[in-house]
Amino acid sequence: MSVVHQETAATIEYPESDGKPMGETDVHIELIINLRCALRDFFRNAADVYVGSNLLFYYVEGDPGKRIEPDVFFVRGVGKGARRVYKLWEEGRPPDVVFEISSRGTWQEDLQKKWQLYAQLGVREYFIFDPERDYLIEPLVGYRLEDGQYVRMEVEGGRLRSEALGLEL
Repeated sequence: MSVVHQETAATIEYPESDGKPMGETDVHIELIINLRCALRDFFRNAADVYVGSNLLFYYVEGDPGKRIEPDVFFVRGVGKGARRVYKLWEEGRPPDVVFEISSRGTWQEDLQKKWQLYAQLGVREYFIFDPERDYLIEPLVGYRLEDGQYVRMEVEGGRLRSEALGLEL
């Protein structure tokens, strides 16, 4: 007689680390940290804003393999509290904005896999920054979700306007 083991939501483990470093270079790490700190400082008085970085974001309950790790993300409508991971089904909403700091090892994934996944998840705005200007024609590109598809934002006066953040980048 065999015993069938059925995992329940309570027994499924969602790891807190993928074992990879935060960024490929000092430049990338500093940009991630500085962007997170700047956004947290700007929204410090907003009780319903969470800014995370390099945190595992699980988007399918019951499947720990369905995860992504945004460099920096902004969510309006959730509490500020510290998190070990971000579980979409518990938080109730995807990030409003995601920033990826592009590098030699990530730029293609940023423009393909992540771009498609963030659109499917309903991330309103997606920004990719290439600090070394090696992989993108423009160092900063932004996309806004319209009818389920990302549309590239127009640069005006050398800046991109984030409606979700209420800021110019």
